[in-house]
Amino acid sequence: MPGISLENHPIRRLFDAGVKITLSTDDPISFGNTVTDEYAAVAKRSGFSRGELVRLARNGFEVALLSEAQKKPWLDQLDTMGNC
Repeated sequence: MPGISLENHPIRRLFDAGVKITLSTDDPISFGNTVTDEYAAVAKRSGFSRGELVRLARNGFEVALLSEAQKKPWLDQLDTMGNC
């Protein structure tokens, strides 16, 4: 069975279908990647636009286990980025 790569991962289809996708990294020490690396990879290999990357980041904050007061400044900043 082939390994999962972004070329054959369903992230693009799921996002386009309206599934609330988030990005993260499981273990940056073991795998040598960062969340920034993950965003760059989906932009390059799966064709995510700047606005779609902002949506992914926004999704992460929307589902985060933080109070609304803690989320608000981050969501406000993302709203500004999405309008660039």
